Amino acid sequence: GGGVHPDNFIPQSGGVITALEGNVTLTFPRNALSGVVGIHVDMCLEQKECNYLLRPIIIEPAMTFNQPVNVTLKYDGLLAVSPIEMPENSLLMVTLWESEMDFFNNQSCGNCICCVDEVLKTITFSICNSGIITIERPKEEDQ
Repeated sequence: GGGVHPDNFIPQSGGVITALEGNVTLTFPRNALSGVVGIHVDMCLEQKECNYLLRPIIIEPAMTFNQPVNVTLKYDGLLAVSPIEMPENSLLMVTLWESEMDFFNNQSCGNCICCVDEVLKTITFSICNSGIITIERPKEEDQ
């Protein structure tokens, strides 16, 4: 653990990256990238007070993928901010930010609902570009 995380080189034919001690898996389909790209995954924004369900991660370099890339995050490991209980059919919101600047200015470039697997304790979703990923429970609407 610790130290510099090496880049994972993904060819145009696709591939899988496992990062952060197995807590992050990225699956690149064929032609998601236009050539060989070194992808770097790390935890970002070392906030002790984190309002998100999981610690934000950053996927670099900044780029748009040609095909959606599948992301699987383990929510009970390294990324957990606190022990997480997932209620049945919990809806979680994934927000993607292109850069830390956008993150601090609250300008996200999109969000999506993800699938929660309570057996594997994972959250799965697809992204169309790299950047910072945050996960939170959707705000409760006023009843």
